[in-house]
Amino acid sequence: MTFTKTDPQTIEAAYAIEQKQVDHDHHVPTAGAMSGHIIANNVVLSTKLQQMVWTITGPTMIADRAQLTTMQQDLHTQRDQLISALLDLGENIPTTTAEFSQYTMLHEDPRNKYASADEMLADVVTDLDTSMMFITRAIALADQEKKAPLSQLLTRLLGWYQHTLRNLQERLDRPLTAGRPLLEEDEDDD
Repeated sequence: MTFTKTDPQTIEAAYAIEQKQVDHDHHVPTAGAMSGHIIANNVVLSTKLQQMVWTITGPTMIADRAQLTTMQQDLHTQRDQLISALLDLGENIPTTTAEFSQYTMLHEDPRNKYASADEMLADVVTDLDTSMMFITRAIALADQEKKAPLSQLLTRLLGWYQHTLRNLQERLDRPLTAGRPLLEEDEDDD
């Protein structure tokens, strides 16, 4: 068996072309660029959920762990489906920790492992709310770009986020809009 190696110049040329397209897509927002943010948010949220599964305490920790584990599994499936759809369209996707860190709008803090279960779950509500902002923008852009399969996938993803957010708010015994700064800002604008 022969070991093949790609010419470093070929790799650099392909990467330069990718970076030029990524830069363009983020300055002229596209469904692909918004989806890159969704993927990055997904990866960071999944990491945060894992931290919570390992560290959550309290009288509801067994049920909370089960819910967080299911959410994490769903996020992995969704990420893989979204990446596959983007690759089908010839879109660039984030693939490294550095890219995920650059494109996410979610915030991590190692101190969160000491928070109460309610505080942890409230943080997830905020993250879902932030992530939904990118999903709704990506849906609008996919519709505008006439990328129906991507729009349909993103719409299903949005439905999961909305349902999961409602379940968390019910677990926290809060109204659907509580602790969601993006909705609170919209309500203030009216």
